[in-house]
Amino acid sequence: MNFILMILGLLFIYLSFLIKKIKPKEDCKTAENLNFNNIISEKIVIEENKLALKEIKDILMEMQSRIENVEFSIIALNDEIKNLNNLKSDEIKEEQIIIEDTIVKETSEIDKKDINDKIYEMALAGLTVDEISSKLNLGKGEVLLRLGLMKAKK
Repeated sequence: MNFILMILGLLFIYLSFLIKKIKPKEDCKTAENLNFNNIISEKIVIEENKLALKEIKDILMEMQSRIENVEFSIIALNDEIKNLNNLKSDEIKEEQIIIEDTIVKETSEIDKKDINDKIYEMALAGLTVDEISSKLNLGKGEVLLRLGLMKAKK
């Protein structure tokens, strides 16, 4: 957009320069004082200016269409970038979920082993089921169940 405004400014400067050339130096000249050659040369200059203006207009129209094409390309590229970012973020989320699931599985297995070992050690140390359940924040039934399973294994 700035480019178009700059071109329009240059166009106006060029036109003002041409108008100064065409404009008679003395405003008070009458048609009687102008000779035939001056009138013809002024008409030729006016026609040349019209042709130059037409060329400038064509160039501006071409530039405008190119700018629109560039804008459409930029919009399309932005959409592609957003799609790629969404795909990457989805892949990252899936990987994080997989990693979290494996960590949860591993920690739950370790916790179960640790709790079983702790219950067994406390029972060997002579603590009652009530004391074990209160220290480990487990129910009495769970402590009894785990102790029973351990005795069945051994």
